[in-house]
Amino acid sequence: MKSLYIMRHAKAALHNTAPTDFERKLTDRGLDDAKEMGKRLYNKKPQIQSIIVSPATRTKQTAEIVAKELGISNIIYNKDIYESSSNAIAQIVTEINDNYNNVMLVGHNPTFSGMMEYFTNKEIDNLPTAGMYLIEFETNTWKGATEQKGNLKWADWPKL
Repeated sequence: MKSLYIMRHAKAALHNTAPTDFERKLTDRGLDDAKEMGKRLYNKKPQIQSIIVSPATRTKQTAEIVAKELGISNIIYNKDIYESSSNAIAQIVTEINDNYNNVMLVGHNPTFSGMMEYFTNKEIDNLPTAGMYLIEFETNTWKGATEQKGNLKWADWPKL
């Protein structure tokens, strides 16, 4: 079985607060929400082996906070997550090293909201900032983690 944790970055500053969208930082609320979600995830005992992250500032901050809460040091930055499509994210998932059974992706909307429907055929209108969900795939290889082959196990976000 392969378990994929998908998380949207926490609340970021407005677009006009940084030179580019890529450089926007988390707000104080975003920092607090990322820490809270990291603690909630820790309590689920996820055994995440790797976190694959968009290199945008707000996603890096979110992932690093969650990784600290979980005691994870294996963070991989993947530029293809930033401003990507569902198909691009699906390709990233199928290329994950099969030695990892539990992996987290941290990225952006609208793509990360759409990934739930892509993998499970269940729809979420909008994954809130710092929101996450777990999809499990009955497969021994990430190549088997394909469209509508996943089972949604849970979803959570700060105000839930």
